[in-house]
Amino acid sequence: MGRWNPIIFLYKVSDGLIIRPRAKGLSMVRVYEPNKTEKDIDEVLTQLYLLKNALSTEKKAKLEERVNKIRALLLDAKESLSS
Repeated sequence: MGRWNPIIFLYKVSDGLIIRPRAKGLSMVRVYEPNKTEKDIDEVLTQLYLLKNALSTEKKAKLEERVNKIRALLLDAKESLSS
């Protein structure tokens, strides 16, 4: 009967790598980790598009709210990029 050998995965957070054993040693596989900033930038782009279309129809107070929301999203994206 063969020797039981569980598959062990080692994960290096700083490099985004998974190291897994193979028959002839260890192999490294790069794993895609979604970036939260990409999601934030997509949200900002959506809000800018909506603001552009709202310029001719909405009141000034509502437009100011939209601009403040976009600014807050950009500040969050900047903060997540710097950390």
